[in-house]
Amino acid sequence: MFEHKEVHAENQSAAFGDNASNNVVNIGFTFEEYEAALKGRGQEVADSLTRVFGAERARLEQELRELQAKLADSATAYAAYINEQRRYPFYVPDLPRSAFVGRENDVKELVDALIAHQDRALIYLPGVGKTNLALAIAHHPDLRDHFDGILWADVGKETDLEPVLDNWARALRIPDEVTSKLPTLKHWQREVRDAIGERHMLIILDDVWDEEAGQDFMGLARHCTYLVTTRDQNVAADLAQEARIIEPLTEPETIEFLRQLAPQALEFIYTRDDLTKTFRQVVTNLGGLPLAVRLVGHYLNREFRKNNPERFIRALNAIEDEGALFGKNPKVQDITEGLTSILDIQYESIDDEILRRGLLGLSVFRPNPHTFTAEMAEQVCGIGRDHLDLLSDIGLVSTAPEDCYSLHRVLSDYAYKKLSVQERADLHIRAMAFYQTKIDAIAGTETLSYASWYRYENPEWQQLQQARLYHLGHAQGHWAVAQAILRIYFDAFWWWGYYQPFAYCDALIKDWLQRTEAPEITLLLQSLADFRAHYPEGYEKHDKPGWSRVKQALLTLREVAALDGDAAALSAGLQHVRGLMDFFLAESYAYGEEGDAEQALKTYRASRDTFAALGDDWNDAWISFYLADHLYSSCDDSATALEDCQRAIRLSENMPLAERDPEVLGNVYRLLGDMAFDRDEYAQAAQHYGRAGFYAYAFQGIPHPPDEYTAHFYQEITEKVGARVAQLMHDAPDNGQRMLNTLRADWQPYWDRVAKAGGAAAASALPNTAEEIIAILFPQAPSAEEVKSGSAAYQAQVLEVVAALKL
Repeated sequence: MFEHKEVHAENQSAAFGDNASNNVVNIGFTFEEYEAALKGRGQEVADSLTRVFGAERARLEQELRELQAKLADSATAYAAYINEQRRYPFYVPDLPRSAFVGRENDVKELVDALIAHQDRALIYLPGVGKTNLALAIAHHPDLRDHFDGILWADVGKETDLEPVLDNWARALRIPDEVTSKLPTLKHWQREVRDAIGERHMLIILDDVWDEEAGQDFMGLARHCTYLVTTRDQNVAADLAQEARIIEPLTEPETIEFLRQLAPQALEFIYTRDDLTKTFRQVVTNLGGLPLAVRLVGHYLNREFRKNNPERFIRALNAIEDEGALFGKNPKVQDITEGLTSILDIQYESIDDEILRRGLLGLSVFRPNPHTFTAEMAEQVCGIGRDHLDLLSDIGLVSTAPEDCYSLHRVLSDYAYKKLSVQERADLHIRAMAFYQTKIDAIAGTETLSYASWYRYENPEWQQLQQARLYHLGHAQGHWAVAQAILRIYFDAFWWWGYYQPFAYCDALIKDWLQRTEAPEITLLLQSLADFRAHYPEGYEKHDKPGWSRVKQALLTLREVAALDGDAAALSAGLQHVRGLMDFFLAESYAYGEEGDAEQALKTYRASRDTFAALGDDWNDAWISFYLADHLYSSCDDSATALEDCQRAIRLSENMPLAERDPEVLGNVYRLLGDMAFDRDEYAQAAQHYGRAGFYAYAFQGIPHPPDEYTAHFYQEITEKVGARVAQLMHDAPDNGQRMLNTLRADWQPYWDRVAKAGGAAAASALPNTAEEIIAILFPQAPSAEEVKSGSAAYQAQVLEVVAALKL
């Protein structure tokens, strides 16, 4: 299992280190106390004490005191060790239980190079033992004195950066309240990079398939040393100063490895010359490939322990009959074919049908570096923990971090091919149901309310969805997964990526581009990526480049995904996707270089009508706001814009405050304020601006503490209102002063609270700039530290102030 040393240290310290002095002092006694305890037991006892201890008493007491002192010193040293562990980030898999032989020189030379701060790469073929070699290096005691910590990443062909960064963040002791608020992959990378800082750590990147994946990790630390394992010589050359090809085991090393795995079997073999000759040929056939050696070793051990010598001899002969399994310079295909013959023998020798079927069922899970739990194995494959442990004992299943298991990719491919098409589909459907249950446990089954959309920020939810999509693709085909990706992608983009990059959106595209070979799905994913790359970030969308590319990407998506035509003819899920695509398309018409206000209006309304038909009030309210904004700013239709604003308010405010979306309401009231301001209805404008500020401030506490997104929104609303008041102060000072006074009065409960806490109240001098007006009118925005930590104290202040406001 992966070790988080600081966690182990906490537990051990609580049990021993922090109470070390008490644990030592209280184990002793003095002879006076011993005699007092026995007082009254009779002269015979006293005489016995004198006879027994007599002259030895002083010496024994001195030895006892010395022992106590040694124990106290040991406890102090142990407590210091525990404290050191807390400061030493260490995230590395445990060393495997199976034997590790024949790499001593490799380990020594590589450790020496790493200590000298030289990056190294290991080039290997599947099954050559590269991961175990890297693990032996990672756990080498000499490295502890030369590095400020060691971090491990299973990179693999399908690179998923965020889960690795999550594990590293825990090892680096980045608080959960910080990581829970990281919205994008860039934020994760920045946080981990800052936590590593100037430390000189050892970073181990296992199974790197391309240079870009390696560079994603290497960019996180400037002063670290790297050990990379890869099967590609070009990758090795690009990422390390020197590369080493990992050679197969020698014959003596292979024999020693087998001896450790099956000691009694080898002892029996060497009692007979004929078996020894056969065994030597088996060793030659294995070609020194550690994975093959491990499989054969476990197989021989299991067959011998059945106490049937004739059966064991047949098993040994069966392996020899396969001939030379691996050539001197085998290719990947040669290794796969050679291992298949060994696996055939291993599989056919399994007597337990549950074990056989269970092994095949496990192949529906994603292979190493992905893992599965005992619960997954039982619910999807019908195989319990006892059978998993049996499979682990015979080398077919590996134990993994967090009480999980994994299958080597070669073993997984072998087992999967033995399932029928229908068996595969049935297992994948059961896996989908398993993940859907987990997803529902996190986010529930209701998906229309504002609060339900926060599921897109939950890393566990994101990972469960990725796993569900994997099984969906295998069970129902690439079109089913393409439609699901469109729904998840556009929802995630709408929820967060519309304003700033959202790592989950990028991960969806990258993950499936690595998997799919279907040209139409590749085109769909590339169109999504093109849409994302050119959609303008931030709140202001006017006059930004890229809108023509956005429009073309959306039109391509509609055609490829068969979402053209009448939206009402689509399923409810695809209507939802079409509604969002229509909204983004409307924006490309409204803000694009060529501009088409009428087409934008038509497409906005089509989007709004789709969500209204679905009964999706939250999206209906949002589209109504954007429609109103377009009507007012581009179509000069304030009357209809007012109707759409009122519609958005009716849909959004008809519920308790804690269940409202402060963002859409802040936007709507700010727009209403602008409309009233432009009509010179300043009292009405002040009322609307007050509501806009109220909701923007409430967004820092409802439903969660402040984060970077909500802080940006609060800044946007206050800046827009402040600019309008500053304009009025300049153009019509009397009206400006009245608006200023009205808005200041709205926030009096906040300023009373500030004064009560000993802070400064709003300044009385007449402000001259928008910045000064904002400082006078609105509560102080959360600091960068409060945003980073998701300050519960700031949230409590927001809730207290909001409850006291009369807006």
